[in-house]
Amino acid sequence: MKKLHLGLMVGFLCLTPLLPEAKSLTLQIPTRPTQFPLVIDTNMTASTIIAWGGTGRANGQNVYRGGVLYGPSDPVQAVQVDCTIGGAISCLNSDGTCSSLNSYSFGGIILDAPINAITPITNVVQIAGGSYLMKNGTVFYNYSAKYTNVVEIAGTPTNLIGLKNDGTVFIIGSSFFSYQVPKGLTNVVQVAAGNNNSVALKSDGTVVQIEGLSNSIGLTNVVQIAAGGGHTVALKSDGTVVAWGDNSIGQTNVPKGLTNVVQIAAGDYHTAALKNDGTVVTWGDNYYGVITVPNGLTNVLQISAGEYFTVAFGGPFNVNQLISRTSTENTDKIINLPFSFPQAASSGLPLSLTVIQGSASISGDVITPTGLGYLVIAANQSGDYRFAPAQEVDTTYLIDYGSQTIPPLSPIPTQLEATPFSIPLPISSAGLPVALKIKSGPAIISGTTITPTGIGTVVVAADQSGNSSYRAAPEVTTSFKVVEYNQIINPFKTIPTKTLPCAPFTVTLPTTTSGLPATLSVISGSATVKGKTVTVTGAGTIVLAADQSGNSKYNAAPEVTTSFVVQMGQQKINPFKTIPSKKHGTSFTVTPPTSSSKLPVLVTVLSGPATCSGNLVTLTGSGYVTLAADQGGSQNYNAAPEVTTTFFVQ
Repeated sequence: MKKLHLGLMVGFLCLTPLLPEAKSLTLQIPTRPTQFPLVIDTNMTASTIIAWGGTGRANGQNVYRGGVLYGPSDPVQAVQVDCTIGGAISCLNSDGTCSSLNSYSFGGIILDAPINAITPITNVVQIAGGSYLMKNGTVFYNYSAKYTNVVEIAGTPTNLIGLKNDGTVFIIGSSFFSYQVPKGLTNVVQVAAGNNNSVALKSDGTVVQIEGLSNSIGLTNVVQIAAGGGHTVALKSDGTVVAWGDNSIGQTNVPKGLTNVVQIAAGDYHTAALKNDGTVVTWGDNYYGVITVPNGLTNVLQISAGEYFTVAFGGPFNVNQLISRTSTENTDKIINLPFSFPQAASSGLPLSLTVIQGSASISGDVITPTGLGYLVIAANQSGDYRFAPAQEVDTTYLIDYGSQTIPPLSPIPTQLEATPFSIPLPISSAGLPVALKIKSGPAIISGTTITPTGIGTVVVAADQSGNSSYRAAPEVTTSFKVVEYNQIINPFKTIPTKTLPCAPFTVTLPTTTSGLPATLSVISGSATVKGKTVTVTGAGTIVLAADQSGNSKYNAAPEVTTSFVVQMGQQKINPFKTIPSKKHGTSFTVTPPTSSSKLPVLVTVLSGPATCSGNLVTLTGSGYVTLAADQGGSQNYNAAPEVTTTFFVQ
């Protein structure tokens, strides 16, 4: 990845004052200081420093848009800028101190940051590649003072070279490659270096490539040099520019007819030239807009080029600014409703708004129309030390009452007479409260609570009458039906368990909330009902129901049931009648005893010389005969205890 190139040369060595009145331009080869201490040339101090472009290809959000880094309110005046790797920008002040112009973390830039001292170092006369040239001719490099008799330094943190007062060149530090200064190189008056490119200007106006590129054969009358990432730029004494080396993005394509140049600077992939009228010309890579000079930029005294941005000294600048409106602006506005003015100055400076037709109040960028009809707002921006005044922009609005609507009312299900209920209160599209009313039908309303007062259809209406900004909304309605009262039947009283045989009994009918009488019926089980009387006809569970069928005022009540259990009855067999002694060989009919359940009784021979068929007993021998009477039960009665009788057969 290519690193950042330092493009600005030291002020005391090679910068040439602007010549705005010159008809023909003749620049001089700079002279090399030979005596110490070195001094700063304060003839070229800057009241303002402005930058455009960006900090690096990998960090698209950090882009300069004509951002001012240094203004006339700052306590010192700058004489030089140093653009180091990634986007850090620092400046040398006229008092020999250094300042940081932005908050920097590799690839990150925050514009308009406070001016903070980089180090407590003083007596600095030049900065380059993050190092400092002191007025005693030493170089503060890697946190310590080194070397002597140095009159200029140039380059980047990865490739820094120096010029001594005897006109020789030496390498201060090179991180990525190794190279040697050509033997016999003397009489040098200026040096320049990029990451992969080092070059020297000799006192005879010729240029020597120290590293990276071949020499530009036959080039003379050069008064200043600049080194980009892979290209070299030379300024000639007649104000023209020559460039050579890497031209992959047009960085050496000097614009045709470019003259009256007084300073040059080179970034990694672009080139900048300052003309004697205070304007700047750029060419090469335009990534981040690095060669898009702010429109109207004038009064520039010095320039510098970073990796993907360009910096200008000078001021006051007269950069053009425009007042533009958003494409989505709606020019129909509502009376008495504030709105934010949608226009802005391209400079970012605040607008001054005035009413030139119609009626409105203005507070900052908030406009409140106070009258109907056309409202015309004039937007102006008077400029400052950076920007020229903007051309006035007038915006016309049509002010009227706003329209509003009420959303549909929620459907209301069928309701019961005299049973209050609530409905949700809608809000109009203007955010205004809505009033509900009964438009027709048997009901009354209080707020959102509706109470039906009769049977029929009720129509509910929602209205919003408007205010000082909005017209009344169209009425919306909904309707619902009101039906009879509901009624319920209270629970049965508990009916205790019954046992067969069971006499008919009377049930207490449950009452209803309507006061209407309930009727009794058998849902299931062995029983019959007549009125309130229940007659049990068998064992098991019996379910009774109470119903109320309603009338003209009340709906039928939900059926209510109850149940009770009827247990099987116990039975017994009455005693046999006494049977006298009998003779064997004879037969007789026995009378079976009766049961208490009235169920038939079966007679059998339990023991003795006899048989029994039905009720006919046949005697087959002499002795005692025992007869048994049994009743085996039924679905309603349990079996009866057996009964016996005994008689003698002669």
